[in-house]
Formats: sequence, C-alpha cells, structure tokens
Amino acid sequence: MLQINFKFSKWLLYGSLQPTASHANRRISCPSTNQVGQQLSYFQWVSRLIDKGEDRVGLSRWSYVTLHGKGDRKVTFVTAYNASYTSGETTNFCQQQLVLTTLQQQHKQSLSATPRRQFMLDLQSWLAHHIQAQYDIILAMDANCTYNPDIPGTAHPLQYTQGVPNMDKQHDGSLSTLIAKFSLTDPLARQHCSCPFPPSHC
Repeated sequence: MLQINFKFSKWLLYGSLQPTASHANRRISCPSTNQVGQQLSYFQWVSRLIDKGEDRVGLSRWSYVTLHGKGDRKVTFVTAYNASYTSGETTNFCQQQLVLTTLQQQHKQSLSATPRRQFMLDLQSWLAHHIQAQYDIILAMDANCTYNPDIPGTAHPLQYTQGVPNMDKQHDGSLSTLIAKFSLTDPLARQHCSCPFPPSHC
C-alpha cells in the first residue's frame, strides 16, 4: 500500500512494492514502475496532474508523477526499482549494464558500469534537482537491500546533469547515504521501535 500524507515532505518506503496500491477505497494495478503516471491518473487527483515521466537515462529504473498541492505546493510521487544482481544476458541487471556501458562510452566516462551503485547515484542527483526546485518528494522504492536505521549513512552531495550517468567517485552508492542526504523517513521505522522490522512484502 502506498501511504500518502501531505503533512510530510519526504517519505521513504523501502522493500518490495506490492502488485496493487490503494487509496480512498480505490484499487489500481501497478504492474511496473514505468506506468505510475498512468495509474495515479485514475485517482481523484487527475485534474491536479502537472507532470509525469521516468528515468531520463532511459533505463526505466524509476517513474514519477507530480501533482499540484495546496497553494503553490508541488508533490512528486516516485516509484523506483534497483535491480538485484543476476547473471544472464536477458536479465534486467545485465541489460542495464550494457546500456550504461554504451552511455559511459558516449560521455567519455572511464568508470566501469555498476548498475546497482549507478541507480543510487542517479536517483539521488535527480531527487536533489527536484527538491532544489521546491518539489516535495514521496518515494516508494524496492532497493533490493537491507537498511538499518541504527547505522546512519553520511550525506554526500551530487551534481545533476539530465540524461548523463553520475560518475562521482566518492559516493559509496549505498541506500543509507541516499537516506542521509534527504533525511528520508521509513514508515516501518516510525511504527516499530525495534529491529528487525516486519517484512514489507507480505
């Protein structure tokens, strides 16, 4: 379930996304992240739609829809998926690796293509670009990794260039760094005071 509360400017929902999302007793199917703009448009907020789109690098790692809130407030809902490491030419991970290698060659970037780390860098720089433009963010993400709020990460700023993979060599590419940068809130951590948290995929 995707929980929406306009009182909070940044939400993080990590773990596996459910095949359906619900709000106000309406159910919609969410077969893939690149359809979030189409799916959310079925909500009663369709008249408030400002923008929608997906990962500008072209890897379909996340998609988003931006709605006009109260006053001048702009709220961007993001669903994101970080591919787990799997072998085989037809897997999501390997396809991303091939595309990233081509992009890095085009932009004369020397680092080797690492899809999981690249996901964190590109998502962070893209989010920072939107937050700087005064957008509120609600992020629902399947990061395919664990997160322990008792071991905080260290925030690391990144520059954003549309359509170009971020090649910052100092960023560790971890989920905890992404969370630290934006002071994201994990709904499970808000509801449960001790670890381990219950699974987010049931």
